[in-house]
Amino acid sequence: IGAMLGGPDAYAGQTVTGTARVTEVISDRGFWIEDAGQRMFVVLGEKGAGSTAGENQVNVNAGQTVRLSGHVFSRADQIPGGGQLEADARQAIAGQPAFLHVNPRDVTIVP
Repeated sequence: IGAMLGGPDAYAGQTVTGTARVTEVISDRGFWIEDAGQRMFVVLGEKGAGSTAGENQVNVNAGQTVRLSGHVFSRADQIPGGGQLEADARQAIAGQPAFLHVNPRDVTIVP
């Protein structure tokens, strides 16, 4: 997380995979993760055509550890469906050097 926040241009659009602790869930499409004292926001992608609403939801709670894979972005307008983000998610992204955009299927809770 620290490397992505410190040099987001080097990671822009790249796929990253890792494990981190969930520190705060702010909406059904966004939560904060932390690793080694660095915090980053995760935006869950929209469900695709023909999918069910359950595919867009990940039931994570603060304190859980997740393994995820997603793309690094620096602005909401760079992601598909970014214009439809909830106000809470937009506010979390505002001012952040980078955030992760993750397909809900690519989030796994680590026991």
